[in-house]
Amino acid sequence: MLLKKNDSKRTNKLNILQIVRHSGETTKPALAKVLGISMPTSSSLVDELIGEGFLQISGIGASTEQGGKKPKLITLNPQGRYAAALHIGARKVEGAVVDLLGGLHHRLSEPLPPHRTQQAVGRALSAVAGRVLELARSADMPVVGIGVGLPGLVDRHKGPTTAVNFSEVNGLRIDRELEPFGLPVWIDNECRNSALAEQWFGLGRQKRNFVSLFTDGGIGAGFLIDGQMVRGMDESFGEIGHTVVQMDGRPCRCGNHGCWETYASSDALLETVRDRLHEADWLNARVTSGEPLTVALIVQALERSNTGALREAEASHSEGDDSAGNRADQADFVGSSESHADQTVFRGSPESENNLAAGTNREKRVIQAAINELGDYLAVGLGNIVNLFNPELIVIHGEMTMLGEPLLSRVRQSLLGRALPAAAARADIRFTGFGEHANLIGAGSLAWRETFDEPELLFP
Repeated sequence: MLLKKNDSKRTNKLNILQIVRHSGETTKPALAKVLGISMPTSSSLVDELIGEGFLQISGIGASTEQGGKKPKLITLNPQGRYAAALHIGARKVEGAVVDLLGGLHHRLSEPLPPHRTQQAVGRALSAVAGRVLELARSADMPVVGIGVGLPGLVDRHKGPTTAVNFSEVNGLRIDRELEPFGLPVWIDNECRNSALAEQWFGLGRQKRNFVSLFTDGGIGAGFLIDGQMVRGMDESFGEIGHTVVQMDGRPCRCGNHGCWETYASSDALLETVRDRLHEADWLNARVTSGEPLTVALIVQALERSNTGALREAEASHSEGDDSAGNRADQADFVGSSESHADQTVFRGSPESENNLAAGTNREKRVIQAAINELGDYLAVGLGNIVNLFNPELIVIHGEMTMLGEPLLSRVRQSLLGRALPAAAARADIRFTGFGEHANLIGAGSLAWRETFDEPELLFP
């Protein structure tokens, strides 16, 4: 969206950056036409932006309809300016600097103590910010400001007010913790920040109406409608995980029962699998030995069971070619691949092989049933979102994205029976491409969005 401000030169420079950001690349004649300014003015402003490090020449374009010299292609210079990004999570505080194209640099983190306190979170935040900014200064990377993301309801000027799943940060004055660094600070909920990340650098770049859904711990969302972030009167818009999908259902940490996040979050998947852990031999053995049950471990178990099924099929196919003497009383170890070293099993008698195969198949059925249940419950809540807001895109974030296409296909298929046909067909459900970097890219996107709304921060 082009700005209308009194300082025409500053405004035109900012509008040029916005146009280049949205188009990817353009030319001086194209900019002059879009902005309604003369070619000499366009050329002068672009040259100034190149000199200031915001833009760069990336190549040569096609001739105009009038012919003549081919224009130079202009793109953003990712090394021109940077935003500092901080994220406060339940287990650690992360930091990085984010360039104008969404790239991360100097990423680092500080773990939080097991018995975290507000003071400990504040110290970790300040320490990470100091280290990130020092690394940026040492690398001659000019930083325009600091974006911060965290869970819960957030006062955008001060910090968190209510975080149901992370109460230790409630009342933390993030603005005061970061004041000594002398940079503008912007604070917002991590889900809204992730939506900004998709809007600026990800799947939502060309979308006007989309939802960014966070699914780790609980469920929250950032909603962009007609290109604008929806916040609500008390900054609570997007707490979609606390909508009830089951009357008198599972207890939720918010005090209610049957909240969507108790059925459709990554934590809900873990609880479902944990309830049937006695039926999943390999997973049960790993957890009993002290390894935490995680989505990554579930994915590993599923890959292992799929590999076992493939081996069983191959063995069955080649059975006719093997003599009884070669098959009986032989013992060998399977699982030499480094990524599947823990799949090593002892192959002995046909009876032991059958027992192993039965256990593997049972474990696969347990995991697949849990994934299907997760997908169906995700579709219940997404159906409500689709019917209410008619988005063109829903981007899912979180550890559950490691489950890949099987989960995504289940969600899409289940949604067709739970939402209005036209709205369900319209909604494109995707997994984010940011992976574990979404929180930091989101915090950086917040800083960039706010900076682009205040041209004097870019052009003092």
